[in-house]
Amino acid sequence: RVAVFAILQVFFLMIYLYFMKLENLLSGDEFTLFMQSVFLALAGFIGIVSMQYSEKKSYFESDITHQEILDAKTKFYAEPVVAVITLPLAFFGPNIYTLSWILVIPMNMYFNGKKRKKIEAMA
Repeated sequence: RVAVFAILQVFFLMIYLYFMKLENLLSGDEFTLFMQSVFLALAGFIGIVSMQYSEKKSYFESDITHQEILDAKTKFYAEPVVAVITLPLAFFGPNIYTLSWILVIPMNMYFNGKKRKKIEAMA
């Protein structure tokens, strides 16, 4: 299943790159911006599901600590969530859409805060 997740993730990233190229050719077409967010969100959420499945099935090597797994998972959450947030903003034009990606910074801070609370609860 992890291989299927990886293939799907690469497939969605390739479609994302296609829409990125198409957006450059069409000079900021809203539909292409929207589709970029759709496929980036799909690729990101598949990556998260893959990580959770791998952790559940204990596919990680024994020398990788739970802390390291939690760090890796935390890094994956912000981008797909922001991609979903940017979906409606794509229709306001390329400038608003591009600026909305700054939300990755506070979203990373939010997920890092949740990770710290989880670590404190484990200790």
